[in-house]
Amino acid sequence: MPPDDNAARHTPPLLLLVGNRLDWFARETSLPQIVGLVFEDYRALTAERLRRIDPDVVISALVGPGFDALDVALALHLAGYVGCYRAISEQVPRPEVIRREVLAIAPSLDFGILTLAMMARPA
Repeated sequence: MPPDDNAARHTPPLLLLVGNRLDWFARETSLPQIVGLVFEDYRALTAERLRRIDPDVVISALVGPGFDALDVALALHLAGYVGCYRAISEQVPRPEVIRREVLAIAPSLDFGILTLAMMARPA
């Protein structure tokens, strides 16, 4: 069995959540520290910062305060990130249109959209 590259880097998988930490948790004032979860402001997505964080997955809101998925995808692309990027939204009538737009500006990303309904489905 080949070695697990993720085990050599960090365990558990590291998720980079783009946006303000409080925006992700509905303005709670006291948030738990979660192993493997890093928050970063959209404006701080530089090649150096992404290399330092080395995320397995980047997650953002489809439309966040001051940015959207196209902005994040372009920043990731310009920073040289080629991994998994997921945008989250309540609902998206035509996700394939957004996916095409994102991949047109950042073709090396593994991009997808997650809706709250998709995430709430039982396994």
